[in-house]
Amino acid sequence: MPLWSKGNDEALNVKIKIEKYEPWEAGLMMQVLKDLWCGDLAIGGEKNVGRGVLQGLSAAIKWKIKSFRLKKKKEI
Repeated sequence: MPLWSKGNDEALNVKIKIEKYEPWEAGLMMQVLKDLWCGDLAIGGEKNVGRGVLQGLSAAIKWKIKSFRLKKKKEI
């Protein structure tokens, strides 16, 4: 049984922290974030019925001394 049914406006916070990484690993994590954000990478199973698919609303990325923020544009 799904935790959230389709249509709910629930938000899920995911925090990923990587220590002692190579630069290419940071780039790979950016690809994972993009795939999660766009709903191309599901968490769990049964993606074919819409379960485990996420849609990004905002993201904060910290890398060395730089910080980046991503935010979904409001739909018109």
